Amino acid sequence: MSESIKVVCRFRGGQQSENLWVFEPDGLTVKSPSGGKRPSKSFTYDRVLDSDSTQADAYLEGGRSSVRALLEGFNGTIFAYGQSGSGKTFTMLGPDSVVEAIKEGGSGGIPEEVQEMYGLIPRAIGEIFEAINRINEKQKGASIEISVQYLEIYNEQIMDLLSATPKTDQNLKLRELPNG
Repeated sequence: MSESIKVVCRFRGGQQSENLWVFEPDGLTVKSPSGGKRPSKSFTYDRVLDSDSTQADAYLEGGRSSVRALLEGFNGTIFAYGQSGSGKTFTMLGPDSVVEAIKEGGSGGIPEEVQEMYGLIPRAIGEIFEAINRINEKQKGASIEISVQYLEIYNEQIMDLLSATPKTDQNLKLRELPNG
């Protein structure tokens, strides 16, 4: 695997409409408002997605390499960070219509326009299980083990979003090995 940490930033709306944000494929410049005293600031990332980016773009740039590495036997993490209301859940899952459609019918009965709105998690799961199906077709009886965690860290509280235990009853602790 050629990469370790890849930083992809997805921006939506906001001050972009005031032409204060200048997007480049690998960076962003925040310009000072006219008459402002602060100089412009430039930030560099592995990839920048502006508000015109699609869910497919977000997956291709921010998720697919982790999934491909996972399929080669490496651990992978997709981490969403941002303030409340910035679009983390939308990018990771998709809109409410995606979540409801998945709960109700699985991929076979979900309309294509809803599937186009899949976030990183449904797309990653789909790619992983397609790979598992290909392996099972080639190697009958193959044994494959998958371990998944879906955690939320908020106000220094860690919650397991896949747990049957209500969030209010969870008290997960972050543990570190003595050697770092």
